[in-house]
Amino acid sequence: MHRKIWSWGALLGVVTLATSAMVVDSDTVDVRFAQGDDFDIMVAGSLEPGWTPHPASWGHGNPDAYDVVLGADPGSDARPGGPQVIGPGGQLTFRVAALNTSPGLPARVALTVTDPDDRSGTTDPATGRPVELFGQLRFTIVEDGEVLVDDLDGPALAAATHEWTEPWAPDEMHLLEVTVALPADLDNQWQDATSAIQLRFEAQND
Repeated sequence: MHRKIWSWGALLGVVTLATSAMVVDSDTVDVRFAQGDDFDIMVAGSLEPGWTPHPASWGHGNPDAYDVVLGADPGSDARPGGPQVIGPGGQLTFRVAALNTSPGLPARVALTVTDPDDRSGTTDPATGRPVELFGQLRFTIVEDGEVLVDDLDGPALAAATHEWTEPWAPDEMHLLEVTVALPADLDNQWQDATSAIQLRFEAQND
């Protein structure tokens, strides 16, 4: 008889925000900026409900990713000091933001979401259970009430890219609310499976 264990929790470790920025110049490969026209984007994120970034929030996600640790919220089932735990039918919502910090250059921006440490196909030698959770996660991403990603699973989301149709003006900021959920019917083979999540903002000026 198949029995589901509803009390187990799967772990989400960190959200890594990565950025990359480049300039496209069709006339020459020697791209030069006027002073004060450096092209860059920065990122920030938080688990705090209703969070909005302040000047100290921003970090560079290039070349190293900027980590938002999904630590335990007071009163949650998360392990003390450890990652968030969500069970079947549960969800976690956090916010991320990206900012075009260029004082004079617009940016065309695209977002991809992946698992930075994909262990698909790997099992725990002691239990035989899968160790990678990303493929079971469901993602919804909303910006200012507009749904950019509507309940996509991890692999489908990783294969897609969201591109903003209009360039971001200098100093333009975008704030996204990301909800990560587990299906209610997920069985207990996924106990102790984990995943990290990477949101990568790639920008170019052309």
